[in-house]
Amino acid sequence: MPAERVKSFVKSLTLYILAMLVTVMVMGVVYREVSKYLGAGLPEEALILATYYLSLVHGHVLSLGVVIPSAILLATLATDYVYGISEGAVRSLRRGFVIYAVGSIAAISLLFYKGVGVLYNYARNPGAGLTAADEALFMGNHALREAMYGTAHLIMLVGLAYMALVIARATRER
Repeated sequence: MPAERVKSFVKSLTLYILAMLVTVMVMGVVYREVSKYLGAGLPEEALILATYYLSLVHGHVLSLGVVIPSAILLATLATDYVYGISEGAVRSLRRGFVIYAVGSIAAISLLFYKGVGVLYNYARNPGAGLTAADEALFMGNHALREAMYGTAHLIMLVGLAYMALVIARATRER
């Protein structure tokens, strides 16, 4: 049985995972409905290409919002069971997870924006092509796009690395 200090963190992770499971299902429905609405009148081949990024949101929410946090949850429980985790380490894990969650939600949001944006821009002007629809995002500013994507991924990496170091340190302390 996990110590009381770990239970709160485990509960928070579990609630986050459950919220993301609901989000996974909602994103599946949103994908289908937005594709039908914005893609009405487009040829099927063009619709498949235009909805590509939007279709990726469902899987990204599943992996970033459910699979990785579930692995963190299991690693935390296993470490606490075998070695015990101090109260300070639990606070650090919570901080690390908040950092990771901010980065993952930012990455998912950016991918959703890209998916809807490309589909919307392409549906408005199919003659311009998918490349033009993609380049119109972020007010056409390529540097802004790369900075935002890079920052979201960097924040996720920092959160994951921080939690990995906390768990590794907890295994050496005992």
